[in-house]
Amino acid sequence: MRVLQVLSSLNRISGVANVVMNYYRMIHDKIEFDFLLYAPVQDSFAEEAESMGARLYYIPKFTALSFGKYKKKVKEFFKAHGGEYDIVHIHELMSQRIIMPIAHRCGIKVVMHSHGPYPDRKMVGLVKSVRNRFLLSGFDKNADYYLACSKHAATAFKARKDVKVLKNGVDVKRYMHGDNMRGELGIDDNTFVVGSVGRITAQKNPLAIIDIFAAVHSLNNNSMLVLAGDGDDESISLIKRRIAENNIQDNVMMLGNCKTVPKLMRGFDAFLMPSLWEGLPVVLVEAQAVGLPCFCSENIPQEADLIGNMVYIDLSDDYKVWAENILNGHRASESQVLDGFIKTGYDLNSNSAELLNIYDEVVSCE
Repeated sequence: MRVLQVLSSLNRISGVANVVMNYYRMIHDKIEFDFLLYAPVQDSFAEEAESMGARLYYIPKFTALSFGKYKKKVKEFFKAHGGEYDIVHIHELMSQRIIMPIAHRCGIKVVMHSHGPYPDRKMVGLVKSVRNRFLLSGFDKNADYYLACSKHAATAFKARKDVKVLKNGVDVKRYMHGDNMRGELGIDDNTFVVGSVGRITAQKNPLAIIDIFAAVHSLNNNSMLVLAGDGDDESISLIKRRIAENNIQDNVMMLGNCKTVPKLMRGFDAFLMPSLWEGLPVVLVEAQAVGLPCFCSENIPQEADLIGNMVYIDLSDDYKVWAENILNGHRASESQVLDGFIKTGYDLNSNSAELLNIYDEVVSCE
């Protein structure tokens, strides 16, 4: 069986890319994946994916303005390769408007996979919400199978009752054991390290991350904020300006994309995620696999708490409240982590077997 995975990129810092690669590592000896992506990026999983037999194809980035050009390129791709696939697995929901009907005309089954709630006006503003209504038209009606990473993400498919929740499992032992990066970063063992890993975008609320850490630093001046992840030039500039305004330049490290997230996370004392919205972010699963106390906004679903070591705080609360909670956090024990992941079903082995069963079901259904 060969499955075409449709996503924006294989960027190492992308949660969706990490989810797909986690599965691919587990099942590449049983199934073949190819990838349809927007463009090559630095610090990606491309080389690893190809080493496991995947073929990577690139088409121009899909936007409302590039609709016609994108449709032409998709038609050309499926004309050349459509007969090679049993399933198209779409993670980039906006592109479904073009890809899904073309795939169906080629006789390929389509799996739609939601990694977050429906991007409505409250989340993305009026202009983008109007665009989304057009681009997402029919995405909750015409696929052969519907997947979501959480119950919260499943609400993107509106009234559908047949959405299967496939949890973003990780290999817990890979995160739990090994060295950390404190030495490489020049951080001593007595420094309290707050960590954040993810793309620097409005969704992740990066300015709040800086302000919350500034409150932490005001209570504990032997503290450090480590940010892993990249963003556009404007977002990076805003972050640096806020860091300077809080006079914490010497206490913030911006690493950009990081290839060794487990090793990095093992050096944190707390994980911070004050996002404006999320489905169920894999980076939060990774942080809990390390045993970190996680401090999150109430916009993250309650089902994300896998080991009982997550604190939800309202974004309207004073940043001092966040800081006090963060400094009073504690790392979970190994047994607490293992028990939590087993009980909540976030074990990668069982999740991978479940995905294989889903693919078999999709191919066999009429």
